[in-house]
Amino acid sequence: MSVVEIEFGALASKIGVAIHRATPSVVSSGPKQRAIGEPAKTLEISNSHNTVGSLKRLLRRTFSNPMISEVESQYTYVKFVDANGTISAQVNYLGEQKVFSATQLTAMYLGKLWDTSAKELKTAVSDVVITVPGLYTDIQRRALLDAAQIAGLNVLRLINDTTAVALGYGITKSDLPEAENPRHVTFVDVGHASMSVAVVAFSEGQLIVKSTAYDPHVGGRDIDYALLQHFATDFKEKSKIDVLSNPKAICRLSAGCDRVKNVLSANAEAPLNVESIMNDVDVHSHLTRQEYEEVISDVLSRLEAPLHAALVDFGPTIDQIDTVGLVGGCTRIPAVRQKTQNWSGGKTLSTTLNQDEAAARGATFACAMLSPTFRPEDEDTELTVFPKGNNRPVDQDPHVLPQIRVRGRGYADPSTLPGGINPWIAKFTAKDVQPQPNGDYQIVKVKTRLSANGILSFEQVYTEEIEEREEQPMQVDGAEGEAAQPKKIVKKHEVPFVWGHSGVDASIVPQFREV
Repeated sequence: MSVVEIEFGALASKIGVAIHRATPSVVSSGPKQRAIGEPAKTLEISNSHNTVGSLKRLLRRTFSNPMISEVESQYTYVKFVDANGTISAQVNYLGEQKVFSATQLTAMYLGKLWDTSAKELKTAVSDVVITVPGLYTDIQRRALLDAAQIAGLNVLRLINDTTAVALGYGITKSDLPEAENPRHVTFVDVGHASMSVAVVAFSEGQLIVKSTAYDPHVGGRDIDYALLQHFATDFKEKSKIDVLSNPKAICRLSAGCDRVKNVLSANAEAPLNVESIMNDVDVHSHLTRQEYEEVISDVLSRLEAPLHAALVDFGPTIDQIDTVGLVGGCTRIPAVRQKTQNWSGGKTLSTTLNQDEAAARGATFACAMLSPTFRPEDEDTELTVFPKGNNRPVDQDPHVLPQIRVRGRGYADPSTLPGGINPWIAKFTAKDVQPQPNGDYQIVKVKTRLSANGILSFEQVYTEEIEEREEQPMQVDGAEGEAAQPKKIVKKHEVPFVWGHSGVDASIVPQFREV
């Protein structure tokens, strides 16, 4: 049985065994069939109202979330509806109006990736390692695990994309220093839809993520949107057409803006030509790199905050950073590189990593570590990750009242969560908790665990009873007898409890699977 890596991306996903470099993260529903991946991408213009992309950004988002109403609506034209409090897409599928949750759509997409992997390997595939954004919360991680379960996949590990990048960088290094003097590397990842920064300490056989910072609204699509607004205004004046009023015209112009962005990464100017954008009108324009940087100045200004935040959490000064590595397609943009270099104090930026596939490569190494049939050459390689404010596993000893109690578990600072994510993680109900003999509240200990996937679970609930007993001292010939010494005996009493979380109930998973 093979273990396959999936780098779950906003624009496209990479599979560790696939010949094709990327599979667009798009699902399109039609009157006769459903298209997923590359076939769906080609339908974005002609079938825009039934095509959903950026699946990873929709998982477990609430319908009232401003990120959906104000942000995602700029990049997709499917009708979003509220289904049990979470975002779902209403599409026309097989001639009927259907509503699919983001979890279901992701399951369809993962099923396509599974099929691609099986065809490439010519063998059965069920075990996978999936990369996720480091800012994914418990509720989003559970949703992705649910989607994988619906698709028939067994997730061995959810690995943060920044950790995967670091693993891909460090696992092949043979010159890493001892643990007392680690090498500090900052990875700056500016991708299609978000930006992440991680400071990682590397030493022989070990990596430790020291700090991370994110901005979910800095990426290639934000640059494309700024260009779209610029050219739409230009064409409204010159050609008297309102591109922004026509979804198909927006899709055509967006594709042109993406080409302009790519050309200007290596050239001083770029043309824009879109045939029959709308009303049988052809449009033409051009942009110099200087004009381009002025158009995207608002996006560029957002690069600084995550860079500084990661350095502040790291603690030492920028002088303690040995290397700055660039990851993500947008780090090819000269202005992005210049901003990063200015922040680093003029350090030479490293581009030795594959900027598009660094996370996929690292996650593939994670597959090798977890696979029962393959082991990397270095048996002693250790992956150590300490997310902000948590160790794994986590033990907590809260107090509860002497009666049936319901206790929720949420994030300490909801303001730091992305896009108004529900801070609730899980709740448990402890039953039959008896008061202490003196009538005081009983102390109940709750053992919780934060798994390697970043998922919280409740392992055990119990009370402790302390008894004092007199222990008779050992008699020694010729010695005077010593007084009996009190000894404390701790008795543990299990407390029955139930708990719930945001994941899909296992009993309804078969309903979401397609025959």
